[in-house]
Amino acid sequence: MKATYVLYGAVVLTFTIIITLVILFSIPKGDTTLEFQVIDTVSKSWVWDFTATLDDRYIKGYYQSNKAPIIFQFTGLTPGQETLEIEAPHYESVSLSVQLKNGKNKIELPIEMTGYEIPGLKDVYVYKEWRNGDLFLNPRPIDAEGQGIETHPCIEMWFGLRISVQIKNGIIIQEPVEKGSQRGEELFRGQCEWEWDPDPDSFYHYFVKVPVNSIKKHNAPYRVYDYLVIFIDPRKITKEVLDSKIEKVFLISNETELKLFLDSFGDKITYFISTSWNQPAQ
Repeated sequence: MKATYVLYGAVVLTFTIIITLVILFSIPKGDTTLEFQVIDTVSKSWVWDFTATLDDRYIKGYYQSNKAPIIFQFTGLTPGQETLEIEAPHYESVSLSVQLKNGKNKIELPIEMTGYEIPGLKDVYVYKEWRNGDLFLNPRPIDAEGQGIETHPCIEMWFGLRISVQIKNGIIIQEPVEKGSQRGEELFRGQCEWEWDPDPDSFYHYFVKVPVNSIKKHNAPYRVYDYLVIFIDPRKITKEVLDSKIEKVFLISNETELKLFLDSFGDKITYFISTSWNQPAQ
């Protein structure tokens, strides 16, 4: 009889352990979440107005931080294989397969999105400013109404600059003139590096700095600035390919020939040529 009780007790104990284990494993260990960041491929800053979708949930990334990309988090997810979809105006969409485990999940590397156009782009105005002895140029995309385009992807830009002494009838001008001016001695010609300001309230997003020591010294009071601004379509050409071919522009002085050369790229690029006359030396 004692053996029967022992056997019965062992069965009950075993059954209790099994039930306990089933209950423990059936209780969620915690909320299933996914953390991620989204950045612009070119600027490495945040992406304007993206939508991320996962497991029938979505996150709208509108204004973010102008200091650094922020971390987004999905909560209340179901463990398993899912697809994270991210879209943003004028960016190529991203589709990423993720394996969600129970609890906290994180995509370690920022998800990069590539912009391919500036919406409504019709022109580029270049604003000039001298600051602490250096020349700053701000190319601003403009729409058909002549208004600045405030929010847009950071499109890879090639910025070329030529600075010349302004003359008329072979003589250096001493005051601004309306007509008849020409380009005299060339003081600078080359490609300029640029930076990106991600602040959505910034009047300018592109900043070009031209160190004053790179401009040939001259006592002429007025200069001529010639600008060439090129935006590339990354779906059709890379910055490396453009750089390998664009050096020829520095050998072309005739604007008609320059346009023919740039037109040979077709819809791979969008370019703008402009000139500012009667520009004070500093």
